[in-house]
This record gives sequence, C-alpha cells and structure tokens, in this order.
Amino acid sequence: MGADIAKGPGCSGGECPAGNGEANLSDMVPLLDHALTQRRRAATPPQAARPWPLPRARSPRLTALEESLTRATPGERDRILDRFEAEVMAAGTPLVEEGSREGGRIVSFLRRGPAPRGVYLEANRITDPTDPGEARMLPLGGSDLCALSLEMPSTWIASYRFVVPGSPPPAASPHEGVRLGDYRAFLAHAEQDPHCREHLPAGAGAQGPAAHGVLALEEAPGVPHRVTAAWRRRDAVLTAPASGRELDLVVLTHPGAGAGSPLVICLDGEAWLGDALLVEALAAAVEEGRMAPPRLALLCAAEGAQRQIDWACEPAESRALLEAVLALAGPGPGHGTGGSRPPVVVAGQSLGGLFAMLCAVRHGDLVDAVVAQSASLWWPRSEPVDPGAGRWFEEVGRRGDSAPVVLQGGRLEWNLVGALLHARSLLDAVGALVPAPHDLVTGGHDMAWWRRALPGAIEQAVGAAGRARR
Repeated sequence: MGADIAKGPGCSGGECPAGNGEANLSDMVPLLDHALTQRRRAATPPQAARPWPLPRARSPRLTALEESLTRATPGERDRILDRFEAEVMAAGTPLVEEGSREGGRIVSFLRRGPAPRGVYLEANRITDPTDPGEARMLPLGGSDLCALSLEMPSTWIASYRFVVPGSPPPAASPHEGVRLGDYRAFLAHAEQDPHCREHLPAGAGAQGPAAHGVLALEEAPGVPHRVTAAWRRRDAVLTAPASGRELDLVVLTHPGAGAGSPLVICLDGEAWLGDALLVEALAAAVEEGRMAPPRLALLCAAEGAQRQIDWACEPAESRALLEAVLALAGPGPGHGTGGSRPPVVVAGQSLGGLFAMLCAVRHGDLVDAVVAQSASLWWPRSEPVDPGAGRWFEEVGRRGDSAPVVLQGGRLEWNLVGALLHARSLLDAVGALVPAPHDLVTGGHDMAWWRRALPGAIEQAVGAAGRARR
C-alpha cells in the first residue's frame, strides 16, 4: 500500500527521494502527507456566491391566507390555519401556482410549527451556501406557518430541506462566504418536509439527519418506467491505486445477460445500492427491447477526502483502477480485449463524472462510451492568480479525440454550467458528443435529477458503444 501511494504526484518517475539510494520511511511520511493534502485541495470544489438574486415571488393563495389571518380573532386564526394545513399542505407540498411569466410557476415552501430562531430553506443550487440566512421563510400574519415563494420555470427539479437552527445562521462575508464547519453545524438542524410528495431514498446520495424532499414541476425529468428482475449479485474488493484504500465492488448481472453483454461501471456505487430506481429502470429498458441485458459494476467510493483522490487521478491511476474493475467484473477469461470484448461504459456524477470523461480520453482501448452527469470539469482547482482551463480540456485538446460521451448538467450549477457547455461544444466538434434525453436540466448539482436521467443516459451510451465498435 505504501509503495502505491509513493507513486503519486510529487515523486518523479514513480520514485520518491532517498538518501543513499534507500528511502527512510519516517522521512517519507511528511512528504506523502503533503502530497495527499495537495491532491485533496486540488480536488476540492471552488466556492462562489450565486451570481443572480433569489427569485422571490408573491403567492396569490398565501396573500389571501395572510389577509384572512390578519382580520381573524385568535380563535379563528387557529381554525383557518388548521383548515389550510388539512386541505392544502396535506395534499402535498410545495404549493404550486401559475407564475407571472410564460412557463413560470410560483413554488411556495411551507412549514408549520414553532421556530424561535426562524426557518430556512435549503434547496439545491437555489439557496446559496455562502449566505444561508438569505433563504429565511417568513411567518404569515404573525402565525407559526412560515413560507418562502419562488418563481421558477415549469422544468425545475430540486431536492430540498428545511433548517430550524438553535441559533442564528452563520453570517457571510463578501468574499469568504461561510466557513464550511459553520455551515455543517447549521445543516445539523435540517428537517424534512413531512408533506412533500416525494423524498430521496435513504442512501441515494442524501446526506445529513433529514431526508431531502424532491420538488419536480410538470416538465421536469420524470421517473422512468420500472420493473423488477432477479439480478444476480457478486461482491468483491479491490485496492484503489491512487489512495491505497480498499473499495467495495458489487457486480449485478441481469438474468438475461451473457458473456457478450455490455458492462456498465458506475462510480459511487453505494448510492445505487440504496436506490432501486437504476436497476429497475434498466430492467424495463431490457424488457421493452431498448437495451441488451447488462452487467452493472457498482464501484463504491472511499470515505471522505479519499474519494477525491481516487476519482480525480492521474492517467496511470485511472488505468490501473479500470483494469482492476474489469478483472473482477468482466465476463471471465477468454473474451479478449479491444473489439473482441463486450462493450464497456463508465458512468459517474460530479467527480465520478470527471473520472468517466478522463477515461474516455485516456483509455479508449478499455472504454467504449461514458456517461458524465455534472462532471467536475474545474479540476484541478486553480488559484485566482493562476487560473487553469481544467485537466480534461487540456487532455482532450492534446489528443483531439474521445470515446463517445453523454454529458449532462444542471442549468443552475452556477460554478459549473459554463464549463459543461464548453465541453459539450468541444465534444461535438470532435464527433464524440452523444445526445440523450435531459442533457440540460433546470436543476442543480443534485441526485434528484441525476437518478431520473441516468437510466436513459446509460441506454444512449450503450448504443453509442455498440456503434463505435462496428
């Protein structure tokens, strides 16, 4: 394990500095720690304030409710609120009304209950982590019903929670935002919306003490058709070349799959183990004849910052990791490489999407197509005085080629959407962009839409892989 770590950046040619031709382990430890710290920093997302104002709106329904509360006696107020909660909130929240613009919807987030320090909305890439106090939900007519109304397109999808803190939210400074530790302490008081129509499944990428609700307006990506199938499961463990950590690998084989079936490697596989949507939607695609029965290799991530090192990695490391997965998840000996092996697709989100796109450029002999959702194309993080284009752009620019890529992103990912659009143009120019449903979603950096769009994206990538091999 130590030897593997020693081959990371900072050790020229895979060899670490040594005195008389020999390495003293106690002398190497600070060098290794420094190298890993630098790699984690380079793979830590840049932070910036949301560049547009919170799209506040005024709800006609809530305006009428507030007027009724203002005129009512204390006893009448309670009856009005109870009736509103039973008739409106219990039917499903948020409350959605026609907006003032064509295709717009007024979306009102509602919470009733005591909140001495206020209630705050935390909604993916709409509320701003650098200024959490901005999204305070205001009490209606002095009651315990708090609301925040936003006007958004009818294509919007987002995960969200409420935060009911024990103290005021952390204050933001103009350039530094909020310290990460303070923001995490703030989110420790998050709670779910009990009236929300849908919540992210436990384990489906949701973090924190409360499940995320899902708001999906009528033109947002829908939940794909699902059927069950008797997938066969096999578990394995491999060692990540970059971090040296053990990673769990779960191989799921569709009952109709054979030796020539496509292999789909999914990064951050633990999210899909906790969410049956992926396997059930792919089973439906097989049943409906849109896709050959696949094998899924769910590669689970290491804890914490080790994931950053494993996915945002150097060419030798990404190749070694791919080869390790293929050795454990492949159809077995005798099926060859290149054109004689089954199609291989790599799929990932965020840093996992970056890994997939790097593999498409670096390892065309091992990978036939990839799916990248909200890929972290800013990597490596650059300093303001030394900006960089991003390694993927540099590598595809040098090579001028890539395996086919399904690249999807959220229009509200303000730190990322520009790079995603540029990458789509570059892939299109080299003939490697694969169109798919929901390529650009009115959403954020969010499992809420990733999970709905991924099955269709995999279908398109598997089809592109087959065409590329003919």
